[in-house]
Amino acid sequence: MKAAYLFNFPQFIEWPFERYYSPSSPFVIGVLGDDQVFAELVHSMSRKTIRGRDLRIRRFAPDQGFRDCHLLYIGISQRNQLEDVLRRLRGAPVLTVGDSADFVKAGGVIRLFVDKNRLRFEINTDAAARAGLRVSSKLLSVAWLTTDEHLGGSN
Repeated sequence: MKAAYLFNFPQFIEWPFERYYSPSSPFVIGVLGDDQVFAELVHSMSRKTIRGRDLRIRRFAPDQGFRDCHLLYIGISQRNQLEDVLRRLRGAPVLTVGDSADFVKAGGVIRLFVDKNRLRFEINTDAAARAGLRVSSKLLSVAWLTTDEHLGGSN
């Protein structure tokens, strides 16, 4: 299910124009720390397109640069590096998605979580704005919404 969400989120997000270097540049989904999600994306999504662009799926290590991604999924196994990864991405137009309990509080954009046996998601609208991302009202209408103020501070 996570792979399907990662594939569908970009349909409802607008990146800054300059994020696409050329009309033929691919859409890049990066995965940090979750081999199962990476494998599922490669298996089921590798020949698909997002917003008319070829999809590229890349696996990253914590010490690599992620700023070339459009979307970076940060697996729960990376929760100890979460703040460092998000700090390194600060200001970059990267949609960050993760599933650790403190993901949006740390500055991530979308947190996936299970509620009543269903996969749901929470969006930190302030984090999205800081990344220069515009989130569709359609996606916002089905998400749990959070702001920095609601979380008790600013990132």
